[in-house]
Amino acid sequence: MIAWAMGLLAQIKVLILLGLGVLAVWAIAQTFHRSRAVVPTLGMAVLAGAVLWVANNITTIQDRVGTDLSAATPATSAPLAAGAPTVAGSGPVEGGEVGGD
Repeated sequence: MIAWAMGLLAQIKVLILLGLGVLAVWAIAQTFHRSRAVVPTLGMAVLAGAVLWVANNITTIQDRVGTDLSAATPATSAPLAAGAPTVAGSGPVEGGEVGGD
């Protein structure tokens, strides 16, 4: 059952990537059709390529960001001191109501 679901998810991922590819080609063609200029068309091609690259490499990006975040997170966080300054207006509201009359 799990192998079947994983296979189905893999097929859905392929369909999504295929749809993004078709959308990228359509966006490039639409840009050229509307502007008849090379620079906006090349800009759309670069943007579409970047979107397709990110969509194909999202797992790698998530792994790298997770590794960087876990390496940068301190093991413990120090509590605020008793006399630490606070932001104006961040205290409790009188009467305990937020936005009341």
